[in-house]
Amino acid sequence: MNSAFNAGSSGGTTTAGLLLGQMSLPVGFVAAAVPALASTATALVRPGRTLRPAAATKTATAAADMSADVR
Repeated sequence: MNSAFNAGSSGGTTTAGLLLGQMSLPVGFVAAAVPALASTATALVRPGRTLRPAAATKTATAAADMSADVR
């Protein structure tokens, strides 16, 4: 079973490589970017997602303390 799965994966990768090898370079870049853009769009449009304001960081607090000491 494992050998058949590995053969299928290898065959699919070979086929994808042969198909993408025939495309121009800009089209290849677009094809490579599609999965990353699709996952980002899915994460941003996910229903029920609530945005929370960023919490104050220690660095920002330390910088505010230093500026108060200078005055």
